[in-house]
Amino acid sequence: MGQCTWSDGKGNWGIKGVDLAELPPNAYGGLYKLHNIERLVTEFQQEQDAARASDVLWELQIALGLGGRGVLHGED
Repeated sequence: MGQCTWSDGKGNWGIKGVDLAELPPNAYGGLYKLHNIERLVTEFQQEQDAARASDVLWELQIALGLGGRGVLHGED
């Protein structure tokens, strides 16, 4: 499955086939979250360094709303 979002590497991003300027303001935050999750998944898949991959996975966990403590690092 491909990504729904695109990024030009200069900080510009969007949703394929969608003009973000035409969306209601409250939709922007949810779509940015989708973009950030897709970016983190791609970064994790391409990461060669195990320590950095762990950091990216931690960021992904937080982006998904799974909390900041415990789940990945075995803490209560």
